[in-house]
Amino acid sequence: MDKNFRPISQNHPSPKISSLPAMESVFIDGIELLRSTLDGQLWVFGEKELALGISDDREKQQEQRERASTLLEFLLSSNCEVTRKNYQVELKNFLDFLSEFNLPLEEKKWEKLHLIAYRDHLKNLNYAFKSIRKKISVVNSYLNYLEDRGIIFKNRCTLKKRELPRDQLVRPTNALTDEEAFAILDLAATHHPNEQLRAFHYAILSLFLSTGMRKSELLSLRGGDYGEVDGIFCIKILGKGGKIREVPLTERSKQALDDYLEMMKKYERKVECGDPLFQPQMSDDKNDSDLKRECSRVLIDRIIQRYCTLAGIKKRISPHSLRATTITHLREQGADIYAIAEMAGHASPETTKRYIKRADLLSKSAAFKSRF
Repeated sequence: MDKNFRPISQNHPSPKISSLPAMESVFIDGIELLRSTLDGQLWVFGEKELALGISDDREKQQEQRERASTLLEFLLSSNCEVTRKNYQVELKNFLDFLSEFNLPLEEKKWEKLHLIAYRDHLKNLNYAFKSIRKKISVVNSYLNYLEDRGIIFKNRCTLKKRELPRDQLVRPTNALTDEEAFAILDLAATHHPNEQLRAFHYAILSLFLSTGMRKSELLSLRGGDYGEVDGIFCIKILGKGGKIREVPLTERSKQALDDYLEMMKKYERKVECGDPLFQPQMSDDKNDSDLKRECSRVLIDRIIQRYCTLAGIKKRISPHSLRATTITHLREQGADIYAIAEMAGHASPETTKRYIKRADLLSKSAAFKSRF
C-alpha cells in the first residue's frame, strides 16, 4: 500500500465526486484512481463515487514548506525593509500570473517561455517598459538565489537584453503647479467633516509636499522617526537600500503632523516610537478592531485623488507627482540642485540617493525653500 494512503471504513461519511473541485489521476498500488482536494486533504475515489481513503501527500506538503522557507530566506537576504516588501509584492504578482494561466508554480519547472509570457502580459496591461524590466529583474534575482543555494540546477528564465522591452517615450510624470498644490492643502485642512480623517489626510499631503518623499517611504515611517535635531524638527526617512536621511519640516507640515498626533492621542490611539506613523482611521470590516498597522498603498492613492478631484485638477496625479511637484518647486525657488538631491534621497542629481550625514547640515537643507 502506498505509504501516503490511509484507507477509511465503508460507513465513514465521504463526499461525492460531483461536489468536489477538479480531479486528478493518481496511481496507488499500480491502480489508477481519482483524487481531489477537500478541507486540506486529498481524497481518493474508486468506482461509484466511493471514497476509498485519504492520500496525505506528505512529500508534497514538505516540499511546499521548504519552498516557503526558501522564499522567506530570500526576502530576508536584503537589508532594506522597502526592498523586501517590493520583492514580496513582485514575486506574488508573478505567481498570481502563473496561477491565472495554469502555468507551473514550482520554481524547478519555470522556463524562459514563462518569463516571456509574463513580459508580454505586462505589456498588454500597459506597464511602462522600465517597470516591466524591474518586475522581471525580481524574478531573475530570486532564481539566481535558488541556483546559488543549489535548490535549482540552473536559472533557465534569464532573458537577454534584446528580449527585454526597450526604452520608450514614457508619459512624463505630471506635477502640480504651486497654486494647485496650495489648493489641495487648503482643502485637506478644512474640507472633511470628520475630525480624524481631516487631520489624517492633511498630515499626509503636507508631508508629501514638504519633503518630496516616496510613497513607500511614507508608509514605512514610524512614530520615532519624528523628532528634533539641534533645535530643528525633522522626519527621518528610510530610503532605498536602507539609507536614512533626515529632512527638516516646514512650519506648515510640522503643525499638520503635530495636530494629527494630538488627534490620535485624543482618540486613545497614541502613536508610540515603534508604531507606524500613519495608521488607518477606520476599516470596511466591522470585525477589524486592530488598526495599529501601516496604511495600504491604495488608501494613499485614494486620498490624493480625492483632493485633486475636489480642487478640479483633471490631470493624472500620483504620489510620485507630488514628489515631482516638490522638486520642481524647490528648484524654482532657487534651491541648489545638490541640496535638492540630498533631500530627495538621490545619489546624484541624475540618479538615486544620498542622505544628510551630519546634523549641522540640516539648517542648510533645501526643505527651508518650500512654502508648502
